[in-house]
Amino acid sequence: MNKRIIFFFIVLPFLVFVANTSVIAQEKKDNSIEISYTDSIMHVDLSEITIIPPYRFKNGRQKKRYEKLENRLRRVYPVSLIVLKEYEKVNKEYDEVYHSKKKRKEYIKWYQKHVYETYIDTVKALSYSENKLLLKLISYQTGKSPYALIKDFRGTANAWLWRGMAFMAGANLNTSIDEEDDKMLLHIIKRIEADQF
Repeated sequence: MNKRIIFFFIVLPFLVFVANTSVIAQEKKDNSIEISYTDSIMHVDLSEITIIPPYRFKNGRQKKRYEKLENRLRRVYPVSLIVLKEYEKVNKEYDEVYHSKKKRKEYIKWYQKHVYETYIDTVKALSYSENKLLLKLISYQTGKSPYALIKDFRGTANAWLWRGMAFMAGANLNTSIDEEDDKMLLHIIKRIEADQF
């Protein structure tokens, strides 16, 4: 008899209270903080976290190469983001605003001069190997080779001229990132994009 009294007066009300608070909490799941009776449930939206496993090195030489590439990429990656932003901006304006061929040509010439004056010091500060890396990153981020971008905006003759000048300087405007050859580079890019530095 005493066990039944304890169950009805102590355990049963507790179970009813818990059931009520959980039902109310399920109905109001979209709120940040829910208060039901004297219970509160905090709801926090967390951003996605990407975990990238460490790169496996075959030897110490490869590790040093990876570290050098990582240092160069840390310096070049912000510049490539600027290039991507400028590319998207000019592409949008080129398609939406300027419809006649003459206006487009004038706009591209003006924009080339503007970009040159704005970013020439930044590009000059990069080393030879960093500039070659920048060409690969431009290709990776835009989906087109630098040669194709010049050809789209300035024409075949200008693209051919710039490709020749780049070739004499030891660079290649038709460069792109190869999945097999550039595994280290792609791994570092994924780490940078996932903020793992």
